[in-house]
Order: sequence, then structure tokens, then C-alpha cells
Amino acid sequence: MASPDPYGFTWGAADGVYDFVRKNDKLLRIHTLFGQGQYPQWVDSLQPDQLEDAMAKLIWNVIARYNERAIAIDVCNEIFNDQDGHMRDNTPWVRNTNKHEGFVEFVYWHARQASLTYNKNLLLYLNDYGIEGPGPKADAILNKATYLKGRNLLDAVGFQCHFSVGKLPQGIEENMKRFTDAGLKIAITELDIAIENVDSNGASQAVLEQQAKDFQHIFDICERLQGCVSVTVWGVTPKDSWIGKNDISMGSGKALLFDENYQPTLALKKLPQKLFENSRNSN
Repeated sequence: MASPDPYGFTWGAADGVYDFVRKNDKLLRIHTLFGQGQYPQWVDSLQPDQLEDAMAKLIWNVIARYNERAIAIDVCNEIFNDQDGHMRDNTPWVRNTNKHEGFVEFVYWHARQASLTYNKNLLLYLNDYGIEGPGPKADAILNKATYLKGRNLLDAVGFQCHFSVGKLPQGIEENMKRFTDAGLKIAITELDIAIENVDSNGASQAVLEQQAKDFQHIFDICERLQGCVSVTVWGVTPKDSWIGKNDISMGSGKALLFDENYQPTLALKKLPQKLFENSRNSN
């Protein structure tokens, strides 16, 4: 959506997605406005006041343009570091604005005002990875989310849930319940469960059975937790998955619910069909 310059937007690709959503009577999750990367180069050249104006402009324009079908927006994504849960200080949002770490309240305030103007049912999310089980990062996200929720600036927390077969974190349900107990909605936003060291021969039956159990476990957790509103799988087939396509996940694969030929995997076949009934009304 961002333009090569700070004075406009390039909507083509995003409009293409939105046209598909409307034509096929789907709902839209907007991902993402402010994260640890993937921003245009000109962002680093702006003065603090200019950058804050550009950030506010982005929020208002995106929500105004896509509000009709949007049910959720990841306003901030991956803004906390992995080691100790402190906010990442190497992003332009922290480094180059007058707000510094206070940029979070700034962008959520604008997002709330825009949602009240265009779509009062739009849920404002804080989204991150590595927070599914307990730990310093989960604690930091919970503290920030609770603070924002108390000021009516945040509705929900997104748990990305990028896992490997047989290696789900301990204490997922208990940890997520801390968030729902704080009055926050939660969602599983980027679920994939990768098979490690996969090769052209695929995976053993035992590994596929374990993958199916892992998927079932995550769906069961969301179903049990009042306040968990949805599960989103991060892709359709291995062709459009990020797994196996970068240094982090190299050698892994087959992390989704359909295979390369759009046939259901064992994991999908074992999920209760009731999970997919009336899914459009789950939010």
C-alpha cells in the first residue's frame, strides 16, 4: 500500500485482494500497519513530525478504504524483541518519532478514532510470535495489551503460532487464558505446524499423525477458551507457505492443511467439521 514517496499510496495489490474478498463474500483481516520491517525507504528520511503525520495518514486511509469487509486489523506486529520482551528499539517508529516507545499509544489512538468513524465492529489487534507459551515476551505483551485495553485502545491479541511437529510450547492454554481473563479477545492468527527435515519422499505416518494431533490441540484450545474468536492458518498449500523459503525454516515444509495439489492433509481430515460450520459468524 505504501507509495515510493510519503505523499501518496499504491493501492493496486491491496485492492486486488479486497476485490476478491467482496466478489466471494469473504471477510478481511488487515495485516499489518507497523512492524519490525517491510516499510519503504523514505520512512527513515522523515523528520519526527513528518513521520507521525505519515503514520496517522496511513491508518486513516487504510481503514477508510477497506472498512466495509474488515473485521480485524493488526495495527502493530512483532514490535517486542525475543530475548527479554522489551520493545524493539531499531524500528523507525521508536527511533525516529517524537513518541519513541509511546508511538504504540499514538497509532492505536488513531486506529480507534478511525474505526469509530468507519467501522465500530473492527477489532484492533496487537500481533506477535513467541508468546504462545509463558515467558518474558508473553508477559510484556500481556502488560502492554492490558494497559491499552484499559484505555479503550485495543481489543485483542494475535498469537501467530508458528510451530514444528511435536514441539508445541508447554502451557499454551494456561498462558492464553491470562489474556482472556484480562478481558482481551484472542485469535490464532498465523498457524502452521512444520515438518522438520522433510524431503521429496514426504513424511512418515507417525509424523503425519503427530501433526494432526498438534493441529487438533490448537483448535481445541481456541474452542475451549471463551474469548478466542478465530483460527487462521498461514497459507493454503506449501506453494504459498513461507516455511522452507528462508534461513529460519530451511529444510522444513508441509506445514498447512492442504498439499501441493489442494488435497486435504491428514491433519485436515481429522479436524471436526463443526469447526468450519458458520465460520463467517465466529467474530
